[in-house]
Amino acid sequence: MRQRFAAWGGGVAGALLLLGVGSCAPAPAPETAPSAPAAPVGAAAPVDKPQPKQGGVLVYSCTTAPVNLNVYVSNGPAEERTLGTVYETLFHLRHELDVDYRIDYEVLPWLVERWESRDPKTFILSLRKGVKWHDGQEFTADDVEFSVRYGMDPANNFRARSLQFRYVDSAKVLDRYTVQLNAKQAVPDFISALGDRGAFIMPKHVLDRGDDFKKVAVGTGPFKLKDFDPNQGSLVVKNPDYWQAGRPFIDGIRCQYGMQAQHETAAFVAGQLDILHANDRVQLQTLQRSAQGLQSSSITVQSGLAILPKLSKKPFDDVRVRKAIHLAVDRQGLKAAALFGDGVINPPGMPGDKPGWAIPQEELLTLPGYRQPKEPDIAEGKRLMAEAGLAGGLKTTMLYGTNLTLGVRVAEPLQAQLAKIGLEVTLRPLPIAEARAEEEKGAFELLVQNTADHEIKYQYEQLHSKGTRYNDIDDQVLDALLDRAAGSLDLADRKKAGLEMQRLLLEKNYIVPTIAPLSFPMWQRWVFDYVPEPSNVNRMTRSQGYRIWMDVEKMPPDRR
Repeated sequence: MRQRFAAWGGGVAGALLLLGVGSCAPAPAPETAPSAPAAPVGAAAPVDKPQPKQGGVLVYSCTTAPVNLNVYVSNGPAEERTLGTVYETLFHLRHELDVDYRIDYEVLPWLVERWESRDPKTFILSLRKGVKWHDGQEFTADDVEFSVRYGMDPANNFRARSLQFRYVDSAKVLDRYTVQLNAKQAVPDFISALGDRGAFIMPKHVLDRGDDFKKVAVGTGPFKLKDFDPNQGSLVVKNPDYWQAGRPFIDGIRCQYGMQAQHETAAFVAGQLDILHANDRVQLQTLQRSAQGLQSSSITVQSGLAILPKLSKKPFDDVRVRKAIHLAVDRQGLKAAALFGDGVINPPGMPGDKPGWAIPQEELLTLPGYRQPKEPDIAEGKRLMAEAGLAGGLKTTMLYGTNLTLGVRVAEPLQAQLAKIGLEVTLRPLPIAEARAEEEKGAFELLVQNTADHEIKYQYEQLHSKGTRYNDIDDQVLDALLDRAAGSLDLADRKKAGLEMQRLLLEKNYIVPTIAPLSFPMWQRWVFDYVPEPSNVNRMTRSQGYRIWMDVEKMPPDRR
């Protein structure tokens, strides 16, 4: 039995099905977990689909390295790219062509073989037998209980505590292969959160014997970590004892850190990189003329950019100043300047391309700050600045990480747009690690950062007073709306809460949303069963490593 749910939960019936209410029948592992992925719903099965081959090392650029090897420390893209095929999760989100798993996804048992729910807050997980850690030790319920408690421990201050494990109340071993998880409250995303990155299961015995997770990585995944150099890259190699017989197909995955954009492009054209994301349609078209047999797709990325004013610093504690910034931003102009007209204009706190959840584009584009022409908004912005005592203007700074390709592209246009209301902005581009350190210290006035993620836990992280990312916001009404959006078992109520959240943010202007880019993922003609991700970074997630295969004979001679 496969269970399909809408992201942010289904309706009452769907939510109760997810929670298992009224039925304690276990959900068996889907047939597609260890075998070839099914064709997209409604699509005819290809008659001449090539059969997977063994061999080859997949290579791609990872931009930045993990802080260390402990996936709970950050559990961000850097950790996932390097270690997402080393560690595994209890559940798995189906990731297939033509299915946007940010909006409509299926939760599949993974390290869990089947599960049942005795009530909306009690989950019994039956684990797969015969799964081994990379050092040969058996995976058991002790590892699950340990991982959940380790990730939840406030003393560790892990990011996973506020994201994947936020609703977990306790974990208890029932027997060697059975675990009981208790939720703090009935929420529709409890199980799906355990299939997301950051909910990786860690080996208890490794810590018990005195090893440091920051320095060693021992997982159950299809690949073992062989080499890790934070200045160069990482290499994972095939796990011959992987629990999915015959998988993985490729011999390894090499992740190269710190490559500049021009070097990535040159390496891809030369066949030395296998996956690359073009930042815009023009770059894609250029590469299509250079790379023989290039495969590509297009997708709106999972989050857009916003300006985050430092609310505890004057004058950004004044809603009039924040409103003036919102009015000054020309979203249509940013799309034209940075994205050649592609991409989506976002409402605050929600992706603009999330139908049913986001303020509809036809309405959004009539609102102040979004409408055209801009002259009335600029005039009102100047009036608000004067009313706030800033008629003579204001000098400020804008911080952004240089890893944000879109951030780099919009920084100067934003600088010019804000000048129209009297804001003289000095740009502060910093490498990602330095920018994040400044953000964590609160050492900024305006920050350009990714926001408006499709998933409620990331919105919660940035916007809720108990969030861990941008927690200058302290608004009880906003908190209540986020709690409703995350916790209600009524789909209509969740959507309503999401819309109310956006309208509140338009009033308070705690964040100033801009645009989300269209990304153009590309992969070489010898790479098969790769499904592009809704991201503008190059990443190899746990959902793909076990199934990707390569036709080595089509690769450049020096890579065979």
